[in-house]
Amino acid sequence: GEAFFLSSSDNDDVATTTTTPSLSNYNVVDLCAAPGGKTAQLCSYGFGHVTAVELSERRSRRLRENLQRLQLLDKCDVQVADGTTWLPPMMIVEEGQHQRQQPQPPRQPIHGVLLDVPCTATGTAGRRPDVLHKDASCLNAQLLQVQYDLACHAADHLLPVGGVLVYATCSLLKQEGEDQLRR
Repeated sequence: GEAFFLSSSDNDDVATTTTTPSLSNYNVVDLCAAPGGKTAQLCSYGFGHVTAVELSERRSRRLRENLQRLQLLDKCDVQVADGTTWLPPMMIVEEGQHQRQQPQPPRQPIHGVLLDVPCTATGTAGRRPDVLHKDASCLNAQLLQVQYDLACHAADHLLPVGGVLVYATCSLLKQEGEDQLRR
């Protein structure tokens, strides 16, 4: 079948393609996209459409600048929006195809979501040794809730059955990784 493998490393290399017959039929979303390294990689793999969603206008500008520098901006739609509520745009439906039972046209399908959640960054010690002094006490309920809300929104409102959600965090804390996936 069709599959692709994503792996993360210290230099933000996200994806390594394995058996990918054609990704041009897949629409993917990078839900917490800035500064854009992972988005750029998604764009370079030939997905049909890549949407980068970023809450911060300032970070979105940096994301656009990075994609422009890499000559990938034309392959990506950058949207400033809250990832816990963002929805893809409506599809354009020809007159006559719109069914009466359906008050709105369907949304553009999404086949995969990359969700690199905001976190405590305890896994970045190679670049920032000061994070090694963090422990579970640096976590707050609001950060954990945002991570959970992002994952739930992606799974419940963006992806169809069989869609792919890649949950990523650069935290070594169990509460931000395994525990979130069990919730």
